[in-house]
Parts: sequence; structure tokens; C-alpha cells
Amino acid sequence: MDVVRLHPREVRDAVALPAVEADVRAILAHLALQVVRERLTALADWEGEALEEALRSLAEESGLKMRDLCALVRAAITGKTVGLPLFETMAILGRELCLRRIEKALRWQASCMVREGRSQ
Repeated sequence: MDVVRLHPREVRDAVALPAVEADVRAILAHLALQVVRERLTALADWEGEALEEALRSLAEESGLKMRDLCALVRAAITGKTVGLPLFETMAILGRELCLRRIEKALRWQASCMVREGRSQ
């Protein structure tokens, strides 16, 4: 039996697969935003503290970092990566508008994944 010996750099390059990593990140972001939508839809109180608690508990349950989850939600709701405090912004914008923008972001993510050959 012949043994193939690979140089460590070849192994590193084969394992890195940046395109696959980007695909996985895109799919995970889409799934995370779907769960956020479900969690926020079920929320009875649409105030800053309740919104923060909903996302904080989701972050803890999923193992996501709170800042990453908030960045995802902020991008979906405001179209920006930085801005005013997220939970107060969501409370001011209201349930309907926030959920509509999250839904729009989900549709956009899905269309990008289909266009680029990714599956949900």
C-alpha cells in the first residue's frame, strides 16, 4: 500500500476551504435569523428589556455570541452594522415593521444562497 505524504501547508490549505466556510457562515446566519424571527414573533411584550432578554436567552441556548446575534438582527432591521441601541430602536420601530424587515432579510439571504448554489 502506498502512503501519500502531504506537506503541512497542503493540509492546511485543503482544510481551510474558504468558500466552504463562507457557505456555512451564510447558512448559519440564515438559520439564526429564522429562529430570531420565531422567537420575536412569539414575544408578548415588545419593549427594550423584553427584546434584549429574548435575544440574550437565544444566544445562550444556541452558543452564539450576543454581539454576533445582535449584529445580524441590526443588519436585518436597520440595514446598518452600527447605530443607536438595538433594543430601543426595535421598540420604537415596532413589532410589525421589525418582523417585516427580518422577513425581507430572510428572503434576500435565501435568494443569494439559491443564486450562489447554496442550500438551506
